Amino acid sequence: MWVEFEDNSKRIPEGIMHLQKQNDLYMYGNGNYAEDIFERLQRWYVHIKGVIVSDEYFQPGSEFHGLKVLPFSEVRRKVNIVAGYNILIYEDLNKALINSEIVDRIYYLEGTRAFMHNMNLQKDIILVDDYYKILLNRKFDYTYFQENLDAFTQTYDWLADEKSRMTMKCYLKGHIEVKSWPMLSVWNEIDAEQQYFPNDIILLSQHEVFIDCGAFTGDTLETFNKHVDAFDKYYALEPDAARFEQLSNVIKAVSNKGDIVHLPIGVSDKNVKAYFDHSSAGCGQVVYDKVSTGELGYVELNSIDNILDKEEKVTFIKMDIEGEEMPALKGARNVIQKHKPKLAICVYHKREDLISIPQYLKKLVPEYKLYLRAHWPNASEVVLYGICE
Repeated sequence: MWVEFEDNSKRIPEGIMHLQKQNDLYMYGNGNYAEDIFERLQRWYVHIKGVIVSDEYFQPGSEFHGLKVLPFSEVRRKVNIVAGYNILIYEDLNKALINSEIVDRIYYLEGTRAFMHNMNLQKDIILVDDYYKILLNRKFDYTYFQENLDAFTQTYDWLADEKSRMTMKCYLKGHIEVKSWPMLSVWNEIDAEQQYFPNDIILLSQHEVFIDCGAFTGDTLETFNKHVDAFDKYYALEPDAARFEQLSNVIKAVSNKGDIVHLPIGVSDKNVKAYFDHSSAGCGQVVYDKVSTGELGYVELNSIDNILDKEEKVTFIKMDIEGEEMPALKGARNVIQKHKPKLAICVYHKREDLISIPQYLKKLVPEYKLYLRAHWPNASEVVLYGICE
């Protein structure tokens, strides 16, 4: 086999295993936020020895779920702590604890992107991000890998360079072994900055016809704008009305370089109306089997083949549409076969995308060269690139 895995049949996240091995572990904080963190720790059978709080919040004789509460000033030896406070709100406290000689190691159950400011990952801190829920919910385990071994092997063999193959190995190990930062060995700051436009794969001209599926707030358009002095046309497809103003502002800022068409629709393989869940703080998602509520409304879906003029020569298609990538590619079949555009397709939203999307593309256009790149150090933001020379 081209990749070996450590046994993690119990599906215990790597960061949690670190916590379970700690005999001298304290939680910092005893407020409402700490209640939620403490409940999670109990679910994973993580033992907390005591609770530490900042001196100004200390009350003599106080306890937290039967644990003694200590003021930070009375801690006399090095301790390992779990953050029981919101690191995004208490940033100064977090910096002070990181720099303290008393604190040996800090564990975080959420908010780990706070350590990615300016793409600076502090590797000396073990991060136990809540994104483990996503990994576990994908059910991308060793059994699934074995059941689809031939398809995974075929995808691996199709990848055009060593970095792509290493990226695939790391991505698989991240899911199967439930790793904290599985992509670190194949990721760096430049990869984060070059999402959808890695300069060792994508060569842009000044006459691109770009289809941006999942235009979001215009972040891809802003990046695209930095790479070109001009373009022929840019289709910004985004059904989330909550992003309209942000996207519109970006469109206005770059419209001097080329023709920009904003369509408030989602992309799929057919022309239908569907529910769109935009209740989360992140990206919205098409939902087919829920009844509309105050947080859930209708959006229009259509296919790229329906949207575009048949004679328009598309040069680039990007898709980051929260799991609708495969239907959307089916709906772009004619465009892809006729024009063989550059492709940047997210393959991390569903466990099957890493194999089903390459299979579909190679069936449509066998001459596509496929590349895989990680644009974030955890098991997300993994993009499949297709190039026809």
